[in-house]
Amino acid sequence: MSKVLLEILNLSKHFKGNYVLHNINLNFFKSEVHTIIGENGAGKTVLMNILSGMYRAEHGQLFFEGNEVIISSVKFAQRLGIHMIHHDGSIFPNMSAYENILLIPNYLKKKNGFLNRDEIINKIYEIRDKYELLDLDLTISLKHLDFAQQKIIEIIKAIIMEPKILILDEPTVSMNKNDIETLFRIIKSLKKMGTCIIYITNEVHELDKIADKISILRDGRIIKTKSVKQIDNNSVFNDITGINIKDRYPKLEIKTKEEVLRVENLSDGNILKNISFNLHKSEIIGFAGLKGSGKTTIAKCLFGIIPIKNGNVFIKREKLKIRSTNEAIKNGICYVTDSVPIEGLIQDTSIANNITITNLKRILKLGFISKKREINAARKYINELDIKPSDFNMPINYLSSGNKKKVLLSKWLFSDSMIFILNNPVHQIDITTKVDIYNILNELIRSGASIILISSDFLELAGLCDRIFIIKRGKICEEIKGKFSTQYDILNKV
Repeated sequence: MSKVLLEILNLSKHFKGNYVLHNINLNFFKSEVHTIIGENGAGKTVLMNILSGMYRAEHGQLFFEGNEVIISSVKFAQRLGIHMIHHDGSIFPNMSAYENILLIPNYLKKKNGFLNRDEIINKIYEIRDKYELLDLDLTISLKHLDFAQQKIIEIIKAIIMEPKILILDEPTVSMNKNDIETLFRIIKSLKKMGTCIIYITNEVHELDKIADKISILRDGRIIKTKSVKQIDNNSVFNDITGINIKDRYPKLEIKTKEEVLRVENLSDGNILKNISFNLHKSEIIGFAGLKGSGKTTIAKCLFGIIPIKNGNVFIKREKLKIRSTNEAIKNGICYVTDSVPIEGLIQDTSIANNITITNLKRILKLGFISKKREINAARKYINELDIKPSDFNMPINYLSSGNKKKVLLSKWLFSDSMIFILNNPVHQIDITTKVDIYNILNELIRSGASIILISSDFLELAGLCDRIFIIKRGKICEEIKGKFSTQYDILNKV
């Protein structure tokens, strides 16, 4: 049997008197991938922040390799061999991969009191070649790499530090299929070397691909810890939420009406080539395609982020020229991005300010902003979307990623938009929140709005869309009916 590396006994944590972790008991073993799964706000990241030295627990004990320890800082955790790669990353974007890795203090071998640069660079190349990361440019600034490549750089940095426990907090956010396969290959290799991987996720479908053991966290408590062979996805859904979710995709059957959007022969002069499709009132259409296919570029063209070089856009049969995001918004188009960190929100201002900023005229009174109207509007969406914390004065940067997405969606709901372009709106969000958002989409189409859904989850597209457009190399190559399709039909066509 594998050796216990870390034992947690009766660990609890509170913020301002509110407990977020209650008597956590867990064991982590060598050569094991232990997945922690739960809703946003369940306490997953708080627990990992305690193990990595960012927070201190009020109660409980930690034993590392059989010895009781008090993890008082990140440096102390790293000296033990515990390294955490955070969800939002911790890199210096203006520096190269080499420079980021050379910033590792004291843990690397020194020569005459200085870091042995040549040794580190050789080690970086060794790791890159070992894990078949040959297309990764280590010399350019990280700001020029995409999110997945930046995450891989962080993992290389961690590998150089030879961690005994590597914590990965939702690492597959904004990764495509190939990126995820690369990540999983690295994890499996580290596991063979004896490393314990603690893997935080909201994605149930990832469990049987990577996990040995699963712990389910709900409301700050461990509900269950089992081998991945002893669980099934339906039971995980139920344990995460505490309720029986019978229908993950509660799609309303609404007869689509008149055409609200028509796109003819749209091109951006780069990726897109003669894109043509239409969208009806109270309809959900989906865009499916691999990374780089052009599906997100279509969204950005319609929202005025990327210029349209050729082609025509009609809204309610009126020809438009969309030259800016302001023009798109004025014509009832909104775009909910999948960017990490989440774009479209003002991080240092309140939930209420973020929700109402798209339609200030709705909260004006005698030409001035009415605080009462602003608060009432914010409370409406906080309640309807179950945004947590529910304090309308709470700054956005204190919210979890799932609740930030709810605020972003509230902002566009408040704007009275007619066409909603949603790019992976529930990616890396907990199960209950996903169903909440799906129900909100139903309310949108019931009210007469229309939705363009871009998603990397083909089961989601099949479950929610009336029609699905398959996009390859900047072209729409096929249209399929949503209710007659499965995720496998889509997968076989992208």
